[in-house]
Amino acid sequence: MAVAKPRILILENSLYTTGALKAILSAAESLKHAFEFVFVIDIRSENGSHLSSLGYRVHRMPFLELSKSAKALLYLPRLWTNARRLLRIARTEEAVVIHVNDVYNLVGAAAKMMQPRLKLVYHVRLLKASYIRAMYPLFAGVVRRYADRIIAVSQAVRQDLGDIPQASVIYDAPALPEKHPEWSGFRAPAQSRVFYLGNYMPGKGQDLGLEAFLLLRERFPGVSLHFAGGTHTPAARAFRDMLQARAETAGAAAQISFGEAVSDIEQAMKAHDIVLNLSESESFSFVCLEALKYGVPLVASDCGGPAEITGNGKRAALVPNRDPVAAAEALAEIISQPAVTKRLAADSRIWARDFFSSTRATEQLAAVYSSLLKA
Repeated sequence: MAVAKPRILILENSLYTTGALKAILSAAESLKHAFEFVFVIDIRSENGSHLSSLGYRVHRMPFLELSKSAKALLYLPRLWTNARRLLRIARTEEAVVIHVNDVYNLVGAAAKMMQPRLKLVYHVRLLKASYIRAMYPLFAGVVRRYADRIIAVSQAVRQDLGDIPQASVIYDAPALPEKHPEWSGFRAPAQSRVFYLGNYMPGKGQDLGLEAFLLLRERFPGVSLHFAGGTHTPAARAFRDMLQARAETAGAAAQISFGEAVSDIEQAMKAHDIVLNLSESESFSFVCLEALKYGVPLVASDCGGPAEITGNGKRAALVPNRDPVAAAEALAEIISQPAVTKRLAADSRIWARDFFSSTRATEQLAAVYSSLLKA
């Protein structure tokens, strides 16, 4: 008779596909031979059908997070109601661990207050400098108080959390098997194609990337820039409209395109010569890691996680945060030294696949779960 696998309940409040969802789903897929995973998502989430298609059971609840809502008066009543809902789901599913995939979702902590014997893991994927900066001490303090184990996605996040014994760093490290031929860019360096991947939103750096490109274009008139990302809110659509207007005003509309989210990231990255990412705050950065693991030259901002991913600038160009002038200079240097850049990209691909090993990350997460089962 087969022994039932320990069941892990994952709270995932992303409304659409995000780096956080991709990371936890990659981990669940890697560990489903040893654990059974059940997802609890927001009632508005677009991710339910995808999770179900992969064979996961999915529960929904109406999350209301203080960081994302002006309905502050409803927050505490909804928090306690959701905590009771979560405990009912945990009992029904016979879950042995609850894994909350974001620091600002306090439902897990509230459930722990009600049921202290609950085994609770929090995944912290935000820096103090993120969009919830004013509320970060509150969220981080509650998580530090109630989580049995805390997973930081980078040393930068670990440092922000402070010196707490139950915290450890586990990098987001998907396997990223390659389906397409190795990158072979720079067929015409002066006509280099720059790729900027990320959902459109203030803080993701598309505006800084655009300004850097306009400066680069003064030196290399034949370059082009392609944005790709989702526009999931009216604010995101307004932000993209602003970027398009700026491109038109600068007379560069013919060289800049604004695309939607891409499904085949490997193919999209390898179709370009350089990946650019100038986010203002990144606890890790899937985009930067994907660029390195696919062997595509990268220019990234020193905004947290990218420093670790690039080996503090040894494996890719790392420029000061919010500095489009420095980014333009880095892009120009890459274009001016295609042979050197190709060698660095190839070496960095090997390094990234070893240092950010999916096998190592999977083993570390399994050890976290196993330690709680033994406690």
